[in-house]
Amino acid sequence: MPVLSTSFLCLLLLLFTCIKSQNLSYDSTFDCTSISSNNNVCLQYTCVTKRREQTYFPGRSTVVTENGLMKPLSNIEIGECVLVINTENKLIYEPIEGFIHLKRNSSFSFLLINIEIDDHRYITTSLFISPNHLIFLANDTELNNAIFASQLHSGDHIKYVYKNEIIL
Repeated sequence: MPVLSTSFLCLLLLLFTCIKSQNLSYDSTFDCTSISSNNNVCLQYTCVTKRREQTYFPGRSTVVTENGLMKPLSNIEIGECVLVINTENKLIYEPIEGFIHLKRNSSFSFLLINIEIDDHRYITTSLFISPNHLIFLANDTELNNAIFASQLHSGDHIKYVYKNEIIL
């Protein structure tokens, strides 16, 4: 049976403590800040946190504008009204107030989520979204229990809009 060294166990404990001590908006790693004289053992580790990039949708994602047209986010202007679900679970048009996390000419990682709209006719669509974006599950009629997109599993039922209707 393999035996783990004490330094390896300490390293695992340090890594766990480092990650556990940070909230979800940070990525945690550790750096060796002091090495033994024979260069084979790290004597001191330091927890390093880096604020996680907040991204939500790529610019090619589309929204429905007030005139009923589908338009890429990259072409939307401040003040333009787009279709949203309000807190009363109704579809309304609200103005874009700003692009908080807009970064042009940058690379980001997005999830590709395939959504089956009608299982009898095999109608599907795709959603590109950041892992940290909140998604409301279909059974959440109060809109108060969202999960991160990265926590979705095959078979989960999500709330979405199809042909100007909220689909549960």
